[in-house]
Amino acid sequence: MNVTHFSLAAAMAMAATAPATHAETRFTAGYDYSSGDYGQAVTTEIETAYAQWQSLGDTWSFSLKVPWIRVTGDGTVVPGLTGPVSFGETGGLPGFGGGAGTGTTTRSGLGDVTASVGYVLPARHGFYEVSAWVKLGTADPDQGLGTGENDYSLQFDAVPGSGGITPFLTAGYTVTGDSSGITYEDTAYASVGLMVRGRDGATAGIGYDWREAAVAGGPELRQVSGFVEWRANGAWSLALSGLVGLSDGAPDYGFGLALVHRN
Repeated sequence: MNVTHFSLAAAMAMAATAPATHAETRFTAGYDYSSGDYGQAVTTEIETAYAQWQSLGDTWSFSLKVPWIRVTGDGTVVPGLTGPVSFGETGGLPGFGGGAGTGTTTRSGLGDVTASVGYVLPARHGFYEVSAWVKLGTADPDQGLGTGENDYSLQFDAVPGSGGITPFLTAGYTVTGDSSGITYEDTAYASVGLMVRGRDGATAGIGYDWREAAVAGGPELRQVSGFVEWRANGAWSLALSGLVGLSDGAPDYGFGLALVHRN
């Protein structure tokens, strides 16, 4: 699913991290796909293949994600730090063939590289982390692959419990970089849901995700998303995820696949 660091992407990480009692390095290869019309006449499809490195310790966590992305659309929707940025009725990226109304084209290339550092708060029960995120504007805005600007987020994640059925919460705020032609809005975002841990090493979850509009006059992002992760042994796991959009700021639907190796 085309999410970056909040929503069930964060829940999947917390599901594996919360019970850990030792440092862990994780390498992930994944693929995300989403499709939606975002209230427009043209459907936008976003595909992302990515490699991610994570170092998860008792106190500190670090991550680095490098994506290769392909966008099919008319420039009215581009990938962002906390999900797609929909321009709504305000137009599109000027460099993308002139923006909205110019027809559908497919562009591909390097996406926005993201990095994070997190601090795990001391707690007798559950898992609580404060993290800082940066999205480097490495994606080409003229190709409709991103905003072309750096974004910065401060985020709080919580799993207040360690039982078989556990709630989770993510809340954060993004300071969005402005380009020479477009002013982006700083946005608050949040996700809340439930995770279920099975005895066979499987974990599943479902949640509701929300984010303010990233462009003045654009729509909010509201969606329901879910995931299932199977841990085959101590080193490998496979995760499947999906989403259904509830607003014009979200995709109509999406899915993701991730293969994870731990050591």
